[in-house]
Amino acid sequence: MYILPHLSSLPPVAVGVAAGAAVVPREKAPNSGRPVTALLTFGISWLLGALSRRLTSDRADWCEEMTLGVTDGYALVRLASDVRTHLLARLEEPGFGQTSRAIDKRREEIEQRFREAKKAAERSIKTETDVEKAHHASGDLITQEDRTKALCHFGEALHGCRLLLHLAHDHGRRSSDSVLHRLRDGAAFHASPPRWREVPPPRSGESRARLI
Repeated sequence: MYILPHLSSLPPVAVGVAAGAAVVPREKAPNSGRPVTALLTFGISWLLGALSRRLTSDRADWCEEMTLGVTDGYALVRLASDVRTHLLARLEEPGFGQTSRAIDKRREEIEQRFREAKKAAERSIKTETDVEKAHHASGDLITQEDRTKALCHFGEALHGCRLLLHLAHDHGRRSSDSVLHRLRDGAAFHASPPRWREVPPPRSGESRARLI
């Protein structure tokens, strides 16, 4: 009866678990505890799954926010490099609470994701450069095929940078968000995406990236 005033704030599954437990027969049979155990196990499993999905979605939203305005390959390389330095510096903080092996493993993970992000960004830069060179040499209009290819390569580079940012989200402190925002803003300020390559529109309330 004490939890009744708070039922509206409880997750539906938690209410279901409580209600299910209340209606389980209470005869003292040898297996009388099994229905309750099964129900509670199911409820806990569902809650953990829902929490995992929510955390994954929140991380994706956070990483998208951290790349807003970073609209060309050069800016992505700069952001990835700055994030790499930020993460590596914080591995050396006293009292990190992990073994040397664990720290070395995380360092390698940071370096690996940085290499992948940089490689994808450099590929995007090369694709756009090749398209522009061909356009200026021939005078022909840039084809939709070239636009699509450039946009796909830029999307892969953006994804690579966000995978690096996953590590900042998973292992960083929320107090570091302001630092990462400054790194993002610094990279975005110098971003100059070509007019012919479509850039995804910013979220509502965000300023549109500069075009040249």
